[in-house]
Amino acid sequence: MNQLLAPIFKYRFFLFLAVCVILQYYDYSETAFIIFMIAIVDLAYNYQENKKKQEDIEPDSTEEDGVIDLNQMSRRKRKAKKDEEE
Repeated sequence: MNQLLAPIFKYRFFLFLAVCVILQYYDYSETAFIIFMIAIVDLAYNYQENKKKQEDIEPDSTEEDGVIDLNQMSRRKRKAKKDEEE
C-alpha cells in the first residue's frame, strides 16, 4: 500500500493542480483558489527542504577542486597505459 501512495505523495503538487483545474471547470473557483495556494506553499516548503538536504550532502570542497580537465584526464590515462607497458 505504501508503494502505491509513494508516487502520489511525491508528485502531489501536480495532483493539487489537476484538482484545481477540475474545480475551476465545475465553477468551484473559491475552493480551487484555496487548493492552488496550498499547492504553491507546499511546493515552496519542499523546495527549501530539498535545498537543505543537498547542502548537507555536498562535500566541503568547492566545485572547481573536483573538476578535472579532459586533457588532464587523457594525460593520466596515457601515463597509466605507458606504465603498464613498461
